Amino acid sequence: MSHPARSLRLVHVATVVLGAGLAACQSSGSAGPDAYVDTAPVVRDSAPADLPREIAAIPDAPIADVAIPDTSIPDQALPDVPPDVPAVDVAIDRGPDTRDMGVDATPIDVGVDRGEGYDRPGCTGDACDPCANDPNDTDLDGICDSRDNCPEQPNPDQADSDHDGRGDACSWIQVSVEGQTACGVRADHTASCWGLNRGREAELPDGQYQWVATTWSAGASCAVKLDGSAVCMGNPPIHSGYPPTIIEGHYRQVAITDMQACGLTDDGKVECWGAGPFGPAVTDRVAWLGAGEDFICELTTAGEIKCQAQNASSPILPPPTGTFVALSVGGYHACALRADGSVVCWGSNQAPNIMGIKTGGQIDVPSGTFKKVSAGGYHTCGIRSDDTLTCWGAFDNDFETKADDLVAPTGKFRDVFAGRSTDCALTMTGELVCWGDDTYGQATPPFGGMQRVAAGQVLVCGLRKDGHPRCFGKNVSAHVAIPDEAFADIVASNSHACGLRADGTFTCWGSMVSSNPPADKFVALAAGPKHDCGLTASGTVRCWGDNSSYQCNVPAGSYQSIGADGDASYPANCGVRLDGTVVCWGKPDTFASLAGDFTQVDIGNAVICGLHADGTMGCAGRTQTPPGTFTQLSIGGSYNGAIKTDGSLVIWLGSNSLDIVATPPGKYLDVAADKSGGDHYACSVADSGLLRCVGVVYR
Repeated sequence: MSHPARSLRLVHVATVVLGAGLAACQSSGSAGPDAYVDTAPVVRDSAPADLPREIAAIPDAPIADVAIPDTSIPDQALPDVPPDVPAVDVAIDRGPDTRDMGVDATPIDVGVDRGEGYDRPGCTGDACDPCANDPNDTDLDGICDSRDNCPEQPNPDQADSDHDGRGDACSWIQVSVEGQTACGVRADHTASCWGLNRGREAELPDGQYQWVATTWSAGASCAVKLDGSAVCMGNPPIHSGYPPTIIEGHYRQVAITDMQACGLTDDGKVECWGAGPFGPAVTDRVAWLGAGEDFICELTTAGEIKCQAQNASSPILPPPTGTFVALSVGGYHACALRADGSVVCWGSNQAPNIMGIKTGGQIDVPSGTFKKVSAGGYHTCGIRSDDTLTCWGAFDNDFETKADDLVAPTGKFRDVFAGRSTDCALTMTGELVCWGDDTYGQATPPFGGMQRVAAGQVLVCGLRKDGHPRCFGKNVSAHVAIPDEAFADIVASNSHACGLRADGTFTCWGSMVSSNPPADKFVALAAGPKHDCGLTASGTVRCWGDNSSYQCNVPAGSYQSIGADGDASYPANCGVRLDGTVVCWGKPDTFASLAGDFTQVDIGNAVICGLHADGTMGCAGRTQTPPGTFTQLSIGGSYNGAIKTDGSLVIWLGSNSLDIVATPPGKYLDVAADKSGGDHYACSVADSGLLRCVGVVYR
């Protein structure tokens, strides 16, 4: 490894060699898509005056034959490089690389120097490749994890607009977590929603966004696209069901009460839609807009605050006078920030005493100065002048039992977003951190880097690219001990999951884990509500756990595939025999066999579907199936999913109808449908590793 100071001095040499080298490659046609440059080189109009003449004068020879001896650059030869300028490695490539990160078939290796030792002049092959010893590319964007500024979200351009070392694709800029659904916008203007999805309020269409908003109780969400139009999802009256309603206009912000949504236009006007009585609260130009449970407040460009109640019988108490630089509206109170960093909060007539409401509606605020303030349901969070975070009040009108949840995480933060009983904050690099109530997964932001997914009634589990499981769901983090080891496959049902190791052994976790598991080694597993089954390499199927409906009494024969129904009302299993016929056992006991050349089978809510050898789908108990050929299927209680032979995804609803659900284009690795009774959903994993779910997901 060369001395760090030496790598800095090589920057200037790199600009000379790089300019000539790339020009030569472009003219000869040898440079191409394999070229890998992950930072912009420093370009100078001329060589520094003190640059040694033997370096400034490059021999007239192919660049692959040029070598720069380390001793040719005296320590005092070049001036210091500003600390904000990344160093660039340039080395001669005299041999092939086993892992191509952009240097194969090119005469020069270029990469950011972060002190790994790849700055040695004259190094060859893998020695010059910063990713040679890192075969992991979790998000499959062509950049190894050790060099990727966002390893779980595909971002081949490595865009980092604020230069904080964290890519725009995983750096969040705005979040809304008012109720049991959360939404957020990233720095690359992609957006996601997570948490409760009972009214499909978390199904945000693909697109580029600048703002998101959720509601305190109505099960709806809205977002503003980069083109200024607004889109709303979820329950009426804010819009009329699904698909999402598009509101044309030029908005920069949107806020939602339990009856109405209001948008702030680019020219500072407020426009509202839905069933509420709101109109503009002020005639002045509005700089910021916020909504509570049943009121809205506006911050004018002059710094004044105006509020308007939705219901005259429960008005918001008068806002404070004076001028302010920021405003935040909670469920039943609001807070404002003055230019001197002081905070003032006031409440509505419905706000409980636990918020510390005093005469005149003012609410107690901790001493000190703040940079940010965010009003939640019955509590408030703020970022102090030293970038630390503090919260006061109570979660969801339950001060005694949930006071500990208000303990904010330690560290430095640049923004905070308080909700009814869940809060989120952004670290100084844009990482999203959430805490509090996670009943529906609203405190578990979306994640990538996955390869497999399994769906239960109250939990979803997936396997990362390294095989380690990650689960989320209804209070999963509080009640489920997830194994810290790698698995080859994963299955789930109801409230438990099982991981299959590469050696054929397995382990299960969660509640209602099946009792008396066998010691056999398996090549596949299937999970039922209170029982599980496994398929051995010899074709034997073994089932264990609850046998109240004879779901563990496996018919004799050898099998090539198995599936289990996760609905507790229909504890049953199906298997594909070696001759391609499908047999089922358990409840109900009136299953008919499916004859044919099947290779896969799955069962959900007593509906059986399988894939024929040619990839087409055949079902019993279902009258319509999607057309095409498939490589994988998952049958659920309401949602169903399948992956086509071209890698695209199909998700549909119903057992006797074919209601196709819109899914993002692209290729997919896995799909899993919830088979339990009641609410249902389906989850998928794209080839980028991004996990998506539709339906009512207890995340």
